[in-house]
Amino acid sequence: LGRMAISNARGKTKAAVPTFDSEQNIAEASTIVSFFHNTGSSWILGGERGLIKQSFDRGTSWQDLTVPLSPELARVCHWRSIFQSGSNLWICGSPGSILLHSSDGGQSWTTKTTGQSLPISKLCFLDNHRGWAVGPLGRILATRDGGSTWYGQRGQDRRAGVLAISSDPKSIPWIPLSIAAWESNITAVSILRQRSASHERADFIPAEAEQLADASRGMGIEMIRKTVNPRGLELDALLSPDNDAVIELAAWLATWNPTVVIADPQLAIPLQSLVEVSFQEDIGKKLAELGLKPAQVQKLVCSTDSSSAQYTQTNARVLNGIGLSVWDVL
Repeated sequence: LGRMAISNARGKTKAAVPTFDSEQNIAEASTIVSFFHNTGSSWILGGERGLIKQSFDRGTSWQDLTVPLSPELARVCHWRSIFQSGSNLWICGSPGSILLHSSDGGQSWTTKTTGQSLPISKLCFLDNHRGWAVGPLGRILATRDGGSTWYGQRGQDRRAGVLAISSDPKSIPWIPLSIAAWESNITAVSILRQRSASHERADFIPAEAEQLADASRGMGIEMIRKTVNPRGLELDALLSPDNDAVIELAAWLATWNPTVVIADPQLAIPLQSLVEVSFQEDIGKKLAELGLKPAQVQKLVCSTDSSSAQYTQTNARVLNGIGLSVWDVL
């Protein structure tokens, strides 16, 4: 919920029971916090929509961490993990084209490029020179010069064959995604773009999107949940090239660089603009700051349950090679 409870207990004895005498709102309620780290001299936390804050007084006050990115592009980033080795700090996330690095324990920060766009979930350094980073699709990156350059060690799937972007769990195109993954052996990725319910954010019950993500991996589909602001779900907002939601969509496309994009009707119009060459030229400069290039999408498909659809697929279709229907896979 973007809140933190501060304890005044020092833990002098084993029987000491922490008491929480203050609570702070450190982010919007819809923002997911992915990590919290104690560097020894400060606390650092990070998460969705560019959330990254630092406290030098044990959480009494928090300041936005100054990063070398413009505010609109920083909001595109989802910081997932942090690693510390001595005074060196590394922060990774999505897109995986850039990393945040501090060589002075978090006092100042620079960006490092990785040469690839797929998200990075975790990274680790063995010493000041040798390090590794891992991400989806079995991707493993390595560095031998302290993070200045990175090269691939494993995972040839550097892009998505099919990328589905949906605004609601009910609109996820499971059938074409399953056919792509199981029958054609094509890398299939699904992005669920929605607001999370308050009870899910409080972790009272497993979030629906997280349950779908666990199930999709068993079907060979990589699923990512993206939390957006209410304004970012409105169609008129998606039609403005300077809107955060449009830049965010462009970054998702550039991160996965899919051959085919499947979108629900709400997103089809803005996505059509994003794959046009003229629009890519306008937004390319912004993506370059993130180390990204505009996606080279070859086909955009709008998924619908309308009877006027030009092409239909059913879950009774038998997949070649495995002899199972789509329904069996699902």
